[in-house]
Amino acid sequence: MTLLARDPLAALEAALERQRASILSGAFEGLAEVEAAIQAAMSALPGFPMGRANLHRFSAIKAQAAHQGRLLQAALKGMQDARGARQAGRAFTSYDSTGRAGQIGTPRPRFERRS
Repeated sequence: MTLLARDPLAALEAALERQRASILSGAFEGLAEVEAAIQAAMSALPGFPMGRANLHRFSAIKAQAAHQGRLLQAALKGMQDARGARQAGRAFTSYDSTGRAGQIGTPRPRFERRS
């Protein structure tokens, strides 16, 4: 019996943990697979008994999912801002997965107009 069949909340927790790790490491290419696991776990919840302990677990899962949604929104905004900066020819500072700052791109040279 799979984890999903035994305990869909545990499967959901595991999928959310994989999602969190992917977001924090910048491995966005794996998010579609994680999303499928989250959807499968969510679809198994209606038949799962929700006693007091499981309701507490589900509440914690909802909070984690909301937090990760905010992380994804911030990552998307950062990518959009970076794209805009690159298209405008501006350099910008970005951070790697360990938190180190780095300069991305070089600004376009500016020419001074003299009359």
